[in-house]
Amino acid sequence: KLGEAKTEKDFESVKTEIRNIAKESNNRLKEDKVPIEKLAFKMMMSKSTKMYKTTIPQHVRAAKLLEEYNRKNGDTEGMKAGDIISFVKTIGNEGVKPLKLAKIRDIDKKKYEEIMRSTFDQLLGPLGYSFDDVLGVTKLEDLFWNSDSKK
Repeated sequence: KLGEAKTEKDFESVKTEIRNIAKESNNRLKEDKVPIEKLAFKMMMSKSTKMYKTTIPQHVRAAKLLEEYNRKNGDTEGMKAGDIISFVKTIGNEGVKPLKLAKIRDIDKKKYEEIMRSTFDQLLGPLGYSFDDVLGVTKLEDLFWNSDSKK
């Protein structure tokens, strides 16, 4: 839509729309109104989970949890190179869960807000806003100095 703006009025309208989308997205996340499937990351396994010994990336941690669950339910086939794992970021020790095992209450909303902040800051920055501006977050400096004292 930004590319379609022809006039200053169009540009202001698009800026407002982007700000509204950012705010609404954050509200939907906080209110558990985002379907868990929409929060899932999908990654391809580059090797089997057994090949990871020291550093274990988050998608592999999720794959190992899924393998463990599947083993307990009679499926002994593990994740291998080329398989896709869908996972979400969660609160708790592992920090991730395979989508199949996750519930909306498990979601680490702070992590997803950080991801949203990073994404929207890239869009909003050139427009003169930040994600925190859109959410109405008060900065510490604003509490001590108002705009008149900055002169």
